[in-house]
Order: sequence, then C-alpha cells, then structure tokens
Amino acid sequence: MQNIFEFDRILIPINIARAHWSLGMIDLRHREMQYFDSLGFSDTPRILHNLARWLGQASKRAIDASDGAKSGWVWYDHGKTIPQQGMEGDCGVFVFQYCEVLPGGSSEFPFTVEDIRYFRGRMCHEICVGFKKK
Repeated sequence: MQNIFEFDRILIPINIARAHWSLGMIDLRHREMQYFDSLGFSDTPRILHNLARWLGQASKRAIDASDGAKSGWVWYDHGKTIPQQGMEGDCGVFVFQYCEVLPGGSSEFPFTVEDIRYFRGRMCHEICVGFKKK
C-alpha cells in the first residue's frame, strides 16, 4: 500500500446526508485543506475539521513523527466562487470535473453549468466504451 504522504494533493469525494456530493482536497505540499461544493453549502467548518482529523489519524499510521494535522495549515472554502450546479442531480458530475482540474495545480475551473450536459455524456461514454488517456 502506498504512503499517502508521497502525494502532493489528496482528493476526497464527500457524501453529504446520502443526497449530495462535494470534494475535499488536502494539499500536503502547501499545507492547505480546501473544500469545493457545487451547491455552496455552509457546513464547511465541520467538513474541514473532519479532513484535519482524518489526516491526523492517517499520519499516525503512515509515519510516526509526521506533522500531519498540526498547526500551520490553511483552510479554504471555495463557496460560490467555483462553478455551481443548476440541477439537483449534477453534483457528481461537478465533483468529477473538479477532480479533472485540481491535480494539475490549478483551482481555476474552465467550465460552467452549461457544459455539464456534455461532461455527463462524456462520462457515460468513458464508462461504456472505455477511457482514453490524454
């Protein structure tokens, strides 16, 4: 099993009340925890606290003297500054699109709610036909 602390960024899909998907990101290199929600929910402090708690537990298991969740971390809630969904059922598509962009180091999302129908179709195609690497 690979040590999570070998990665720069960890992306964590979060399910809220079995009804909505959002995304947490832990940036180990910059010591940041970020939250992305296509509905702009305001339960961010609890979610970021849970990310910090998970990171603390993971660091104790992964490396004994790791500074995993100690002080010096910055938390960001991107709220309504990111593309927001229109239909209730689009949250999973938004999470996938956030995951497409974030590993490259950017938090500027080159899509809008108008693009989601295309991405939903592309996801269906990739699931049914197969994914082609870029």
